[in-house]
Amino acid sequence: AKCYLRQGEWQAFLLRGDWMSQKAREGVRDILESYRLATEHNRTWYKAWHAWALANFEVVTSMTVNTDQDKGPPLPEHIIHDHVVPAIQGFFKSIALSQTSSLQDTLRLLTLWFAHGGSSDVNQAVNEGFTSVSIDTWLEVIPQLIARINQPNPRV
Repeated sequence: AKCYLRQGEWQAFLLRGDWMSQKAREGVRDILESYRLATEHNRTWYKAWHAWALANFEVVTSMTVNTDQDKGPPLPEHIIHDHVVPAIQGFFKSIALSQTSSLQDTLRLLTLWFAHGGSSDVNQAVNEGFTSVSIDTWLEVIPQLIARINQPNPRV
């Protein structure tokens, strides 16, 4: 697991934050596969789950950075299935395994949920994830939850 995590970190370093160029797409698949293998080899390791979730989050973020999610077209279903849902599942797992505050992971999770919660797959992943984390997880993000209380999407 440590070797796969290290390999993914090295591959991500070589991308230099360029997650969406044509040249980077093959590298992104390799990075995600390395992190996925790290989670498979140690299912209880926070770092592996965090890295996998964060890499998927980076892919989604790089695709939506120039679009307004409320007004622009939604992401294609294959992106939701391949990156948004795995990111949500990974963040829930890393939050559940974290020994310290997982505020950044929780905020990223909320970002994905609020932006893509209209998808039934995303909604299902969020509902399943709620059972895996402590209720206290949400205390730190009450202001963000209140700020989004008028969410236009009824699913969310």
